[in-house]
Amino acid sequence: MTLKSPRPSADLLGVAGASYHPALLEGHARLLYRRASSIQNTAIVLGLALGGLVGATPLTSLVTAWHIPAAFGVATAIGGAAAGALLGYVVGQGRAQRLRTDAQKTLCALSTQRAVDSILTWLDAARAQPDEPSLDRSPEQPRGPFAPGLSVVDELAGLGVLQTREP
Repeated sequence: MTLKSPRPSADLLGVAGASYHPALLEGHARLLYRRASSIQNTAIVLGLALGGLVGATPLTSLVTAWHIPAAFGVATAIGGAAAGALLGYVVGQGRAQRLRTDAQKTLCALSTQRAVDSILTWLDAARAQPDEPSLDRSPEQPRGPFAPGLSVVDELAGLGVLQTREP
């Protein structure tokens, strides 16, 4: 008894209609940025409205339950609206940040794909060119102040910069 047939036709043929579309990813990133801005603005407006409604409670018939004088009704409405807008901003900022991060991930993947494509194009062009004749080059001269045959550690120890322990 086998769990999977020996020749899975769906696995062999690939996915029908699947191809890479960079414009689709760019459009998705733009959509995420617009959605982030929209969510932040919507959260501020909803917070402002709900905070204003809660703050305006002394202006309603519920004043007997709250024991807040009606003279403070406008002030509590403004204060509630301000507190609600602040709360909406904080909530909207967090949700918008997640969407902006997703947009950046999408753009990063797109940038990586473009870099890989350019590297592969460059490598294909390099393979297509005929090999250059090898030039007779002299051995490389040592770089920097280090003498030939000494390692960097030996040279630094000789200058007194590096202390070496004797065994």
